[in-house]
Amino acid sequence: HKNRLLSKIKEKYSGSPEKLFDYVVNSINNSEYGERVENNVVERFSSKPYFDQLLYQGGNGNFVDMIFSVDLIVKFKNGDVYTIQVKSNEDQVKTFIADTKKNKAVDLVVLPGNGGTFNVKKVKDPEKTITI
Repeated sequence: HKNRLLSKIKEKYSGSPEKLFDYVVNSINNSEYGERVENNVVERFSSKPYFDQLLYQGGNGNFVDMIFSVDLIVKFKNGDVYTIQVKSNEDQVKTFIADTKKNKAVDLVVLPGNGGTFNVKKVKDPEKTITI
């Protein structure tokens, strides 16, 4: 697709460069929001007595996230290590959990809950939700 990218961009946006600008601005805003949510998740986990350490946190455009869908890797005091994908809403979570090709390396999905909490779902057992 790399060889066709420029022609696809020209094809889609040459009639309205404003749409490309809007797309880029939206993409930047979504990335910034996602990074804030990830940081908030790390802060929330860090405040819990069962949390041991953050082993990995990707950033914007990180290959681990792009290839394995892993935003965070955390270790708990009992020795368990979990890979985490952070999502912004329930629809994103449902789509991610349904995509078994994309979620193979992910143990938990975390999304904002009510009142500053976060909901945690196991990818392999999404019916159970834990609030942190």
